[in-house]
Amino acid sequence: MFGLCPNDGFPNKSIDKNYELRYNSICIASDRYGNSIIERHNEMKKITCMFLIILVLAATSVFSQTITISGNAPTVTGDPGGINTELNNAFNGLKDQLGEQIGSLNIAPENLIRAFGNSSVYASQGGATQRGYSGYKSFAFTFGPSVGLQIPVSPFEIMDLINGNPNGDPLKDIFGDIFETGDMTFGLNPQVINAQIGFNTSFLMKNLYLGLRVGFTPDIGKIEGLGELMGDMGGMKLSFSNFMIGVTANYQLIDSVKILGLITWRGINVGSGFIFQNTKLGITYPVGDFEQQLGGSHTNLSLKANPELYFNANITTFTIPLEIMTAINLIFINIPIGVGVDFAFGESAMNIGMRSDIDIVGTYSNPINPGNLTIDAGGAVGPQFANLKLMSGIGIALGPVIIDIPVTWYFKDNGLNVGFTFGVVY
Repeated sequence: MFGLCPNDGFPNKSIDKNYELRYNSICIASDRYGNSIIERHNEMKKITCMFLIILVLAATSVFSQTITISGNAPTVTGDPGGINTELNNAFNGLKDQLGEQIGSLNIAPENLIRAFGNSSVYASQGGATQRGYSGYKSFAFTFGPSVGLQIPVSPFEIMDLINGNPNGDPLKDIFGDIFETGDMTFGLNPQVINAQIGFNTSFLMKNLYLGLRVGFTPDIGKIEGLGELMGDMGGMKLSFSNFMIGVTANYQLIDSVKILGLITWRGINVGSGFIFQNTKLGITYPVGDFEQQLGGSHTNLSLKANPELYFNANITTFTIPLEIMTAINLIFINIPIGVGVDFAFGESAMNIGMRSDIDIVGTYSNPINPGNLTIDAGGAVGPQFANLKLMSGIGIALGPVIIDIPVTWYFKDNGLNVGFTFGVVY
């Protein structure tokens, strides 16, 4: 599947066959989708399928700790003919089937949880950024999307991840940890709408600029067409939304200087701020159909369950960036360069669970009290405290109009932020 699904099946041959079947079924479903609508949404489909496969594998992968499948067996009041014993035996049979299918869940994938928190920090730093465009007289208004990403490898290998590696198995090479430990360093946080307004507040202090930044992503699970993709991905349901708000402060330490009339060195600018972001993510994945026949004198009855796994995340981060920026402006091309660090606080809380009602197949003279199957697990960790970063990009400044593509590389942690900025300065 787009270079992600190896031709020879599941990367780790020693892993339980149920994982191989689930993994391959996702790949086959994705290829079937590709044959129908791929012509219109090729690149978006690649990225979406890759993202969902990673999360499903992360939520249903091998780990040293076994999670408990619990619940309540169906019962009949008064236990006529000892039927409750047979119901309980069939209930245990359903639990065994489910355990064989989903294997051992990683009840607290710490690296995965932390990476989602880190990507929230990264996402809050791009999009409508005004870095490299200081020195305006009155105000600046910018807006644009942003995405924060953390992966187990250098961001420069992202294209290998999407397009495939002809010299090997990219899924195993890049995400091998998930097959060995049930945990991985992967986080993604897109921010669709991001806006910032900045003011020259030299009346308070010379060369001081203050700003307000706001951003959000509406629930992408409600996007038209995504439901069809989820159906072809095995009936998954997805929800994702976020909200960001913060204040910024910049000080022009050294003023801009013109060189030969065509080149402008924009001096040195130092900046900071305080940014809050909250992200909510939810994925529901149907595990399959399970049925267990009763024994004894009640073989005409069976128990049936259609469980769904869910993966929920609530990520809250508070970020204090410290940045030193400069930029070179050649006629109308603007190239910013900077270094900095993002100090991050907050919590990434994830929950992996399941709940399924148990249906009775067949007829019985007495009413049968319903039963259920449940799983509940998860964990919470904070984001990386200090996130060192290099900042650059390229932009166009045509009079009061600016168009910019800011890029931030968190080189120590394989993190990346990329945005697109459109705005005006006056």
